Amino acid sequence: MLCTWARDHEITGHGIDMSPLFTQHAKRRAEELGVAHRVSFLHGDAAGYVSTEKVNVAACLGATWI
Repeated sequence: MLCTWARDHEITGHGIDMSPLFTQHAKRRAEELGVAHRVSFLHGDAAGYVSTEKVNVAACLGATWI
């Protein structure tokens, strides 16, 4: 979803996922859509993630336990 938003709305963003496979797929998708310069993906647990910069929107998709 982050890659699509970056493509359609020219946003920047960071994605975090506990699955190395999903993180790998997201990076590949960013390349395919030409948005790899606007998005980054981290393998990790988003529950403890704290951004080092202010953001306009924070979204959690599919992680109802967080």
